[in-house]
Amino acid sequence: MNRRLWLWMALLASVLWITACEETDDDDAADDDTGDDDTGDDDTGDDDTGDDDDSADDDDSADDDDDTTDYTQYYDADSGTLEACSTDIAWETWTYNQGDAEATLFFVNGRNEYTDKYHHLIQEFGGVPWNIVMWDHYGQGRSGGVRAHFDDYDTQPVCDMGMIVDEFGDPGIPMGLMTHSMGGLIGIRYLQTHPDVFDAVVLGSPLLGLDLAANGFTYEEALGTCFAMVDAGFSESPSAFGGEPNPEDCAENTSTHDCDLYELFWDDPMCMIGAPTWGWQYTSLLYYEQADADAGLISDPLLIMQAGDDTTVYNPEQDEFCGLVNDANPGLCSLTVWPGDYHELWRELDRAQIIDEAFAHFEAHF
Repeated sequence: MNRRLWLWMALLASVLWITACEETDDDDAADDDTGDDDTGDDDTGDDDTGDDDDSADDDDSADDDDDTTDYTQYYDADSGTLEACSTDIAWETWTYNQGDAEATLFFVNGRNEYTDKYHHLIQEFGGVPWNIVMWDHYGQGRSGGVRAHFDDYDTQPVCDMGMIVDEFGDPGIPMGLMTHSMGGLIGIRYLQTHPDVFDAVVLGSPLLGLDLAANGFTYEEALGTCFAMVDAGFSESPSAFGGEPNPEDCAENTSTHDCDLYELFWDDPMCMIGAPTWGWQYTSLLYYEQADADAGLISDPLLIMQAGDDTTVYNPEQDEFCGLVNDANPGLCSLTVWPGDYHELWRELDRAQIIDEAFAHFEAHF
């Protein structure tokens, strides 16, 4: 293989490295108990809030809530596996137990993550009268499959999501979709192939493209390199010799400003699944374009939450996608920028305000 191709490979691997999730201690990572959550958030980079003092105050207010009411007791936690399209998919549910649930919320995490990273949200949702569903993607967490690999979005994670929604959705009450990063691309493809299932959607830092030009090559060059590697039989092989580890020092990370959450997961083995495979890279590049091409198929009220200081995904692609949705269906997509925040918005210091805006969007359409 010529030197130029190997250079593309190295550059591509570094750019497409979706930040490995910040980790929890090994015991919690191995524990399947869904009711006990320490976790933080997701897969690639979470959000930085801009004003450190205000963010710290926001975090303190969340702690105050924790001190007064244990909202996890408002739900009956359960977990298991579902024989889905791609493999056995591990799921977790929290069923509202203070009366009849008024909605079902499906949360779709990102790359290098599993459900434990988002257990903190159950408490921070404040006892909302909704059933909550999370799951691990193919090749991640407690689900089966080749680690860090997809062959195809529609036939693997999107199809798996469809089976989860069919299994745990209740057609008698509204359904909402909340995502992070790669989960946003999966969610978008589900919306495009399953219209009118959800009543409202919130995408946090959705993965809709990467800043390839900043690394000196074009989309066509990246796609060609990935195709060559897949065609040569390396689809399930890591696209790099190893992944860059998360920094031990929270101050050096660009995923979240919440060091308490960061330190729970930065070295969690369940999140350290390695560099994405060549197959994952190739199909992701294809589906960035497919998402834009099918933007007009979106029929659900859509709110994109954009992290102002995101260095993991390329924010202009989110702007473009929202514009394409509105070209076909004016006013259907709105976008909010959170200045100073890192990639993992659902794990950022100002997440209380971010959650409030997301819930306002849901409630306006439920």
